[in-house]
Amino acid sequence: MNALNFSFTDGAVKGVNIAESIRKAKATLKGETLPASDVPLQTDFSNLSGSLIATDGIINNQDLLAMSPLLRINGAGKIDLPKESIDYGLKVSIVETSSGQGGKALADLKGLTIPIKITGTFSNPKPTVDLASMLKERATEEVKAKVADKLKDKLGDDLGGLLGGALAPKSATPVTEPTTETSPTDPATDPTTESAPTKTPEEQLKDKLSDKLKGFF
Repeated sequence: MNALNFSFTDGAVKGVNIAESIRKAKATLKGETLPASDVPLQTDFSNLSGSLIATDGIINNQDLLAMSPLLRINGAGKIDLPKESIDYGLKVSIVETSSGQGGKALADLKGLTIPIKITGTFSNPKPTVDLASMLKERATEEVKAKVADKLKDKLGDDLGGLLGGALAPKSATPVTEPTTETSPTDPATDPTTESAPTKTPEEQLKDKLSDKLKGFF
């Protein structure tokens, strides 16, 4: 079955305002309530593209891409035309906070990818912003980075970076083989303190002959 490609520029998806949904989720996590807003219930885009396959009234799209001055959206999901229902999963990135649908309020989320699920119907779409798990993941990464930095300070860049990347315990102690203690050796009699004089070729030949002859006795 052939897919139908689509591409639109400078428009809006009616019924849901992705940026506003993210702002509400952010306020909820902070225990705040946003004041009433008269922003349009729509998500503006500068470009919207993808492909779809229609089967018995079910529209299947797995490569949605929407871009605006504020957002970059990748999505996949289905639309049931007979039931007028929506089931879409989106990954939304805040790319620019200086413009576009009140982006300044989302400045601290710039560069993050936020999972959003859209269900419901054409007349009543319901976006669910999973901001909590995304922020938890970011916090975990920040903790790992801090641990790695501390290890580098303690152990040096090479070893600290290696252990920090794996979050290995910094108390690891290398295992060494047991050694037998020996009494100090007089430098005057220690053969290792001074290299033996180099033998002449004749002396080396005599030594080899001597070793050979030993085998006969």
